[in-house]
Amino acid sequence: MIIPCKIKNFYKRWNITYDKDKRFVDFKNRALSTIDEILGDFFLSDINLERIFLKLIAKHFPQSKIGGFQNMSKILEVTNVKEFRNSPVYKIISGENDFLEFIKCLQVLFWLDLDSEVKEELFLGFKEDIELSLLDIQIKRIKGDNIIFYPNGAKLLDERVVNDVLDWLISYPKVYKSFKSALEKYQDKVYQRNLIDDLRLSLELLLKKILNSYVNLENQEKPLGEHLKKKNVPKQLRNMYWKLIDYYAKYQNNYAKHEDKVDSSEIEFVIYLTGTFMRFLMTLEDTKNEDYIKGFPSQLVETFDPLNSKRVIEIPTFNELKDNWQNLLFHGDNKDVLATLLELGFRRKIDLIYIDPPFKSGADYVRKVELRGLKNLGRIEEDEASILQQTMYFDIWNNDSYLQFMYERLMLLKELLSETGSIYVHLDWHVGHYIKLLMDEVFGQDNFRNEIVWCYRRWSAQSKIFQNSHDYLLWYSKGDNYTWNQLLEEYADNAAHFTEEDDKGKYRWQYLRGKKYKLYLKEGTRMKDWWDDLPYINSMAHERFGFSTQKPENILERIIKASSDCDDIILDCFIGSGTTAAVAQKLGRRWIGCDINKGAIQITSKRLQKIILEQIKNDRNSIQHSLLGEKKIIPKYKTFAIYKVNDYDLKLLKTEAIELAIQHIGIQRVRTDRFFDGYLGKNLVKIIDFNHPLTLLDLQLIQDELKKRPNEDRDI
Repeated sequence: MIIPCKIKNFYKRWNITYDKDKRFVDFKNRALSTIDEILGDFFLSDINLERIFLKLIAKHFPQSKIGGFQNMSKILEVTNVKEFRNSPVYKIISGENDFLEFIKCLQVLFWLDLDSEVKEELFLGFKEDIELSLLDIQIKRIKGDNIIFYPNGAKLLDERVVNDVLDWLISYPKVYKSFKSALEKYQDKVYQRNLIDDLRLSLELLLKKILNSYVNLENQEKPLGEHLKKKNVPKQLRNMYWKLIDYYAKYQNNYAKHEDKVDSSEIEFVIYLTGTFMRFLMTLEDTKNEDYIKGFPSQLVETFDPLNSKRVIEIPTFNELKDNWQNLLFHGDNKDVLATLLELGFRRKIDLIYIDPPFKSGADYVRKVELRGLKNLGRIEEDEASILQQTMYFDIWNNDSYLQFMYERLMLLKELLSETGSIYVHLDWHVGHYIKLLMDEVFGQDNFRNEIVWCYRRWSAQSKIFQNSHDYLLWYSKGDNYTWNQLLEEYADNAAHFTEEDDKGKYRWQYLRGKKYKLYLKEGTRMKDWWDDLPYINSMAHERFGFSTQKPENILERIIKASSDCDDIILDCFIGSGTTAAVAQKLGRRWIGCDINKGAIQITSKRLQKIILEQIKNDRNSIQHSLLGEKKIIPKYKTFAIYKVNDYDLKLLKTEAIELAIQHIGIQRVRTDRFFDGYLGKNLVKIIDFNHPLTLLDLQLIQDELKKRPNEDRDI
């Protein structure tokens, strides 16, 4: 598992340290105790101060610098700040950190050992400065867009309509007051209803992570408490979760009464704490250093090189490929492959990521794939699939590791994505709501761009529910400066009448007052996030490759055209039937794909070989060759290589297997030593064949060798 960089700051901020010499259990208990102390301060603080504070931290505050906090200068002069001069809070007050960091560090305020009067003065100072800045920004937004902005940028009502009504009612005070009151309740009601649903979802997600099983929030109190104890959930952790549950119950009851106003800022802060808490729990499951990512050696299997460039790349580093690219197809667990890509120099080099992860449909994915050359054996059955395939496609959901599975891969994908890059995740109703929360956590809510709905038609058996006929895609960018090429929808109603075309576009002839004019077809309208013009691939379609989850090429064509440019690198770590690679190849992009399923690798390879050979044929036909054949076209990106990662062929030659082990572990090779294979640190290393159990005879051989070296003082 790769631990994200955010957690490093998380440790420092909460003074959580990790001592490698101590047991992991001790570290985990100390970490949870520290969290409990901070959250305890949050929930047990004076209610008035708490409300003053919580009103400031709604996540819809703009993430921009609010320089200086002028009102804080006097407070800093009269307050003893030596005790917390190095804390994040002091840096926020003094203007050293930006506003985004302020939001991340808010809970630390309750941790400071300050007098209540000093705390109150600090909070009031923050309140005044932030409200003025927020008001100024809101006014600018209203002037620019003529829209009333509410939390999360919800465009509920047109400002001009509201103002017209208020102006008209100004002569009727009672009606005016009633209308304005109703307007405020409507605005609060719409936002609060969605916010309470989000709170419930975040709590259920956290509970799912704590218990490794699903328990509905309605089944709380005694049954849930007993369940937590049976699962050996620590007391501190149980207490924290109950406090979060109490908050949810309070807001749910207040909202149900329609009288008590719900404080949206408080709800948002609890959601924020829940997400932070869950992220921290995930990192506690692995004790590796957060800055350490260990990839695996990539074993070259074969290279498809129809142009006979005679170029073989054993280790596909980015520096090796950037000036003479060949596309890459990896066979192995995508978590291992992504870590390997980072180690090979692909950090922040991927321009576009599309993934179609298994969402409770993985068993069908593996069972229905036929291996090339094994037709007589029929299709793969569940029992015949490898352990890795079963882990990835059968047990992810059943043993409730799906969220952890996706979180780890999303963190790695974020590291690979360039600063101008985008990621699209294809989902359906099974897990989409959970993945949305994870995507917000990993890529940030501010980098969410669209939820694209793909509507399709297909026959299904009769049932007592509405027919499921759509998937959706979550699109996030790495930052604000992302690649975007506007796509247009043609005006389909009359486009067929425009049969002529010139350098200006399609046109038809129109006669007006006896004269003949060219009437050009308008380009079209901006493409919307509702895609109902892309059909589902039926089982008999030419495009079908035996994957029940296969997506049409048109979807990938839109995504790749909109969010990448020619020569950009496209990555799909759930390559399946190879649709992403196929479309990227056709559109002149570079591509990287991987899959744990051997059948998927074979199908993708065969599919890409056919496309590339067709491209070469078309390119050659487009050139008038001389009789001597002096002219020759060399198309770009017409080769690809297949590599294995951490799932190596056990039939390898022994020497090659030893080299892979040496490369992975980091052993220093000693070519002059005929017995030992190298050294690791100050220790000698002897590699034993994986299929050969270590016996007393092996130990005797090592002992005999050491007798020949009386001066050898290194361990083995």
